[in-house]
Amino acid sequence: MPFFDLSGVSSIKAHYESNTIEDLTKKIRSISSFKGIYFPMKTNSDNRYVPDFSSRYFKSDFSFGLSIFVQLSELLNIQTPCMTSIWNWYKKISLDQDFFKFSNYGIYCSRDFFNFYRELERPS
Repeated sequence: MPFFDLSGVSSIKAHYESNTIEDLTKKIRSISSFKGIYFPMKTNSDNRYVPDFSSRYFKSDFSFGLSIFVQLSELLNIQTPCMTSIWNWYKKISLDQDFFKFSNYGIYCSRDFFNFYRELERPS
């Protein structure tokens, strides 16, 4: 996205000092604050494991993380097939449809997006 100033943003490879998927996996697994974080599951009435959609993982990471990235990619016409597939899976199986929507802020296309953020940058 050449129209954004990303000079202060480092790549995940640089941030975690990992050049391969294997190195990144090892690095993330070695971070103590990430230990003990598992995919949130609970048992249902049939005593089977199902995703726990009330967990922070889904409430934040999906509804206010992945949602924003997928919508932004759509506004900017950037293909994100893996993210879009995961997002569509979540929307299909989650009862919670309370996720961030650019349309709530009058943003329906890339021009709206840029105008919205330009307005925020203007001094009062």
